[in-house]
Amino acid sequence: MRWFMIDEHNNLIKYAGLGKKSITYYIEQGYYPFEDDSVPETYLIYDPDGFIRELTSLEKKTKALEDEYKLYTEMYTMNPDLATRVREYKYLLDVVDCKYDPVSISVNNFTQKVLVSENVAPDEKAAYFMRAQSLWLQGVVFNLSCLNIQNADVFAWENFSKLVNYLPTE
Repeated sequence: MRWFMIDEHNNLIKYAGLGKKSITYYIEQGYYPFEDDSVPETYLIYDPDGFIRELTSLEKKTKALEDEYKLYTEMYTMNPDLATRVREYKYLLDVVDCKYDPVSISVNNFTQKVLVSENVAPDEKAAYFMRAQSLWLQGVVFNLSCLNIQNADVFAWENFSKLVNYLPTE
């Protein structure tokens, strides 16, 4: 069982200093219990009815989207050049009609897209691919590294569609 206090904004504050007094005493002092230790604290909320409950599935999904929006917004705010590099790389993908998911942007798939693309002249395909790889490593991955993103190359590869989705407007 975990115990929490509630602040003036209805945020939960974990309390670990319970002594040997009765449960009733702690409830009377304004502490609220939550019995299921398997539920992460980020999925708990103080309900206006006066108890702590687990978020519903919809609330969890909403919270995840809000957290995701906040993460990407902060990344672009802290490093505006990241948005420029993502836009540039997105453009290179768009020219060869390549989607933004990890499978599509893998080296093999992207190379294949460039090779069969009619939007890139045959004598420019190698240079196009090299430009894209350079922009990926020295633009997108480098800027994520500057934000102290661990394994920035993997993060970029796994989350490029989200980087595109949360691009700030120009």
